Amino acid sequence: FSSIQDAANATTAIIGAGIIPAAIEMMDKTASDAAEEGTNAGIPKNSDTVLLIEIEGFKSDINDQEKLISDVIYEFNPIDIKIAKNDKERDLFWKARKGVLGALGRIAPNYFLVDGTVPRTKLSSVLSEVSILAKKYNLIVANVLHAGDGNLHPCIIFDQQIPGNTEKALKLGGDILKVCVENGGVLSGEHGIGYEKRDYMPLLFSETDLNNMKMLKNIFDPEGLFNPGKIFPVEWVKLKITNDHKIINNHYPDSKKEFSKIVNELYQNKQKMIILGGATKTQYENPYSSVHNVFTSELNKVIDYNPSDLTVTVESGIKVESLMNLLSENNQYLGYILPNKKLSSIGGSTAYGYSGNYRFNDIHIRDSIIGIEAMNYNGDFMKSGGQVVKNVSGYDLHKLYIGTQGTFGPIYSISFKVYPKPNYQTQVIVGFDNYKDVLNITKKYLPLNWNIPRLAI
Repeated sequence: FSSIQDAANATTAIIGAGIIPAAIEMMDKTASDAAEEGTNAGIPKNSDTVLLIEIEGFKSDINDQEKLISDVIYEFNPIDIKIAKNDKERDLFWKARKGVLGALGRIAPNYFLVDGTVPRTKLSSVLSEVSILAKKYNLIVANVLHAGDGNLHPCIIFDQQIPGNTEKALKLGGDILKVCVENGGVLSGEHGIGYEKRDYMPLLFSETDLNNMKMLKNIFDPEGLFNPGKIFPVEWVKLKITNDHKIINNHYPDSKKEFSKIVNELYQNKQKMIILGGATKTQYENPYSSVHNVFTSELNKVIDYNPSDLTVTVESGIKVESLMNLLSENNQYLGYILPNKKLSSIGGSTAYGYSGNYRFNDIHIRDSIIGIEAMNYNGDFMKSGGQVVKNVSGYDLHKLYIGTQGTFGPIYSISFKVYPKPNYQTQVIVGFDNYKDVLNITKKYLPLNWNIPRLAI
């Protein structure tokens, strides 16, 4: 491509069209020139940015995917499209990509690799801001991305022998992370939170969020021996609990603030409460003789949905059917069909960890949830995860809220990764005389790696 923006927009368009390649990698001119010098992979010298796209499947599927992807890419004026003719050429393309960090040593002896992740639709604007920051600090940044995941790896190249250069590189890295968070992203998609990122955690998490993580760590590590100094900023503030007294019996909060206020009042007054969405699972609740019902049915808004990012964030009271209909309008779905969809809320389904009997590619609700904002029972909100598909910023506390029936607190909002609906689906029912034949044919054909999304016996 002639610009990094064209490459980023092409990536967004490919995913937005419902095409999910095995990999979409990106290298800007600094990175691709260094890689080409080391490998002679045939990267066009007049290109500003390169996308490396890998697809897999049966031969007929591959041909269809090649055409679909090429049609999308041509909308963004590519300089050239090269398709590997054989395994040798494919391996050479990958050699250029995988060897790029070492190749950057031709430019300067040291590099600092940043690891933010942003929604895929924000790639173009974020990369533009990274370029501006690089000029501001007068440092070279080579952009290498797992573009299909929105996972940026801006590689800040510098010479630590020059006084002040290391400090400049670290500060530039911090500013890049701030840009990621400001655009709905997170601090780390793969590498985790170490010494250089820990002080940026308050950009992403509140005091309550960090205290929840800290309390979890203290359960397993009360002496602070595991990875001391990692993840948590040097200074963090303890939880504050307020008191208020107002007791009522049935509650229908219609805002985040009111939800927090009601739960806090009940908690402070030691009142028993049950959080209800569609009230379809009340048979599983503790049979309290006196209880306050807190209904989430009015908390039913779509907070954020950009179909091209394949993510959606909703309030917990939204009905399952409403969410499914919204996704279906864009030819997308959750990957499973939840039961009792007309009445059940998405928050209740999450709290009970139930994904129904039909799961495409055996996707479970636990697999598709990428972030949750919930409350402690004192009314303080905490969040875990985010709105991106790749995230290792802090602990995955949101997993604790899936299937634990509100033990850790009420859920306010949930972020899901969603999936393109397949163009064609069919079901085949096969009957057998005995169970042994079923097992034998399953053992025989499963190793053939047929693209069968669901096999039930």
